[in-house]
Amino acid sequence: MSLLSRLLSAVSVVGTAGCVAASATLWLRFRQTGAVGTAGEEPTGLSMIVPLKGIDRRTEEHLEALVAAPVPGAVEYIFAMETADDPAYRVCHRVQTHHPDKAIQLMVAGSAGRRMGKQHNLGAGVRAARYAVLGSMDADVRITGDTLAVGLSVLADRRVGVAYYLPLYRGSGPLGGTVVALYSNYYYALNMAGLALLWRDAPFIIGGLWLMPRTTLERIGGLEQFAGTVSDDAAIGRAVVRQGLRPALVPRTVAMPMEELDLSGGIRQLLKWMTILTLWHPVFWSAAAALTGVQGRSRAGTMRSLALCGAATTARLASVALLNRRVYGIAGRRWPLIAVAYELLGAPLLFGVGLFRSTIAWRGRRYRLGAHGTIQDVTDVPRRV
Repeated sequence: MSLLSRLLSAVSVVGTAGCVAASATLWLRFRQTGAVGTAGEEPTGLSMIVPLKGIDRRTEEHLEALVAAPVPGAVEYIFAMETADDPAYRVCHRVQTHHPDKAIQLMVAGSAGRRMGKQHNLGAGVRAARYAVLGSMDADVRITGDTLAVGLSVLADRRVGVAYYLPLYRGSGPLGGTVVALYSNYYYALNMAGLALLWRDAPFIIGGLWLMPRTTLERIGGLEQFAGTVSDDAAIGRAVVRQGLRPALVPRTVAMPMEELDLSGGIRQLLKWMTILTLWHPVFWSAAAALTGVQGRSRAGTMRSLALCGAATTARLASVALLNRRVYGIAGRRWPLIAVAYELLGAPLLFGVGLFRSTIAWRGRRYRLGAHGTIQDVTDVPRRV
């Protein structure tokens, strides 16, 4: 067995072990049903802020679902965008008109300039918020039932500085959207949720939907400090941990529709997550080890590499099946096989492209990045609705 083959095998072993550990953790610790949290004082009010830029065909549906969701205690909704000319403004105004009994405010935040648009709009919403708990929700998130109530119950634990939810892409969509859903549901969510449940002080959050006491926000120094990086979720999590508080994963998934992306658009979106370069792809690494083993013409080495490849593939298939059954509650026999094909074909492509990439396009803007995801320059790009 060559040195290269041994190295690739070692990478695959670590990746396979991580896949098994994350799957076992979610099986044992993640619960989609049942009450969670600790009984505490009565809720003192929730300010839910939705930062927006542009719309898609489900934006209004998602905002309607948010406003209709039951919440214990007082609640207000702040829809924040940069200008009143944004198509989102008209959609938000319709939602406001449909619910005259709800406290809904439309916030015009002004231009984000060279900053991250989401954090800029979110910061404006925070300044207008009235209540003791602040929430942030992306416009492509669909909540149902007791989603927010369960999150508030998690915050009853005074050690928790922020509560966040696990995203889940649901439904069907074009090829690019399917690729994004595959990676997010079965790689990103699996590993991040496993880490969060194993490591109680894991210094990150997942930013699609989160809730934070105002006292935490004051202790970390507000949100404007995170507007200069595209890695704002990780930066918020680190800031919370530095204050001796804990980011907590709420045992609920929040649904997102498949992205309306062709294959090239799906690849561009995946390249926002540089975690594609980590050990999350043991099938790919074990296959690479097997290929180098064959070239080394060592029968014993080849057999070991093939056995490792079989173990990595089994772990991946089992992890996808477990997530579908235990966490997501969806049927999808095709997903395990697609995941294996993605690792063998998609992962090396993304690895090669991502290694040399320094820009990302997101929500109508292209960001040129420096070290640690800091924003160096911003340009507007056309966005299809």
